[in-house]
Amino acid sequence: MKTIAIIPSYNENQKILQDTVNKTKGYVKQVLVIDDGSKEKLKVKNCKILVNNKNMGKGTTLIRGFNYAIKNKFEVVITLDADGEHNPEEIPKFLDKIDNYDFVIGQRTYYRTLERKIVNAFANFWFAQLIPNIKDMYCGFRIIKTDALKKLEFRGSGFELEPEMLLEAVKNKISIGFQEIETNPLEKSNFKFKDYLKTNLLYDEWLIKNHRFINMPLYKRIFLVIAANIGKILTKIMI
Repeated sequence: MKTIAIIPSYNENQKILQDTVNKTKGYVKQVLVIDDGSKEKLKVKNCKILVNNKNMGKGTTLIRGFNYAIKNKFEVVITLDADGEHNPEEIPKFLDKIDNYDFVIGQRTYYRTLERKIVNAFANFWFAQLIPNIKDMYCGFRIIKTDALKKLEFRGSGFELEPEMLLEAVKNKISIGFQEIETNPLEKSNFKFKDYLKTNLLYDEWLIKNHRFINMPLYKRIFLVIAANIGKILTKIMI
């Protein structure tokens, strides 16, 4: 399969990014690094580089990469972080899984902070109502076939785009698999509590609009829609 790895980058350590690129290069046809308006110009080798004129957000940056992959007729897209949290040497595990699924999501066993662990657990509870067995809906280490990617519609511009990909996969009956991964213990994160609130709002609004596409008992769908309406109101107050 013609595979591309997309690595969004924003003010990341270039030495770590270069190491990530070098390790990734051996498993894919092309590595695409997209600089999301970083202060320092990227000087990374062995990859294709695109640059946003200003900081647009991770979601917008990934969408740009997805459009590039589709335009250049890549069959499979891998995404991973630029900060060294994800180990490129685990890419073969994802490539093996994509033979049986359209979309495979990394599942972390370690979170950077206790706050992230608690927030993710709460979010995962609601996503698990739509996607059984999911334990980590925020993980950016994932792989998807471009034929499946073309079916997804996005509105998220930040970190909420990655959970939105899952919701759109449910809507379009795209098969989802999971791959447990090890992560490097990093403390730094660009993810803020506000990003979680944006994801919560996106989930609620998506569910209210698209509940008819969900294959589940009517009573459960009604419960989720009621909860989504309440959540939407509370989240807008908090934002």
